[in-house]
Amino acid sequence: MSLYAKAQTLQGSYFYKKHLTDIPLTGRYTAARDISLSEIDSANQPKGTFLLHFAESDSHFKTSTPLQAEVLQGKWVSADGKFSYPVYLQTEHDCAIPGQTRYAVAGATSDDLVEKNARAFYDAVMAGNPTVAVKYVSFPATFFQSGKRISIGNSAEFLKDYDQIFTAAFMARIAKGIPHHMFANAQGIMLADGAVWFDAEGKAKHFNNQLQAQ
Repeated sequence: MSLYAKAQTLQGSYFYKKHLTDIPLTGRYTAARDISLSEIDSANQPKGTFLLHFAESDSHFKTSTPLQAEVLQGKWVSADGKFSYPVYLQTEHDCAIPGQTRYAVAGATSDDLVEKNARAFYDAVMAGNPTVAVKYVSFPATFFQSGKRISIGNSAEFLKDYDQIFTAAFMARIAKGIPHHMFANAQGIMLADGAVWFDAEGKAKHFNNQLQAQ
């Protein structure tokens, strides 16, 4: 979920990992720590409402002072009241203001292109298909070998080193990432807490294959 607050109003979207399709949300603060977010379906009819609270404490955060906006918890309730599901969210990173290019800070001019390429790379790696994955790599790329950063100059080198880079442990780390609404900075666009970094077109550029899994 991505949210942008302006005064007492909220605007944003959320998505399911299975579909990676943004579902628009509009809402407001109902109290100092409480928000209500409305979801509208494709026919512009109410579908459901998120009723969420910014938690003062949480077992994932060891602090003696109240949390600020690190955790949202509550429920989603369908418009007819027949369904209700618990919701728990942790702040991950800042997101772009609605209407702005999400990955502009990394030099990207098209969010759609970035995510199309990043998703194609992710899907190919998860399917164990290096001959497709290589189409979405920007050269020279880099990976780690015995603690040293190694440069990959072309597709042939990538395919030769593929099994060494994409070990079972590294694949498991990548699998935890979502190629949608990714973190970006001036260095690039990040998947799975830095396991893979993409360039301004969403092509894979750096593989941090020897970092410890979190």
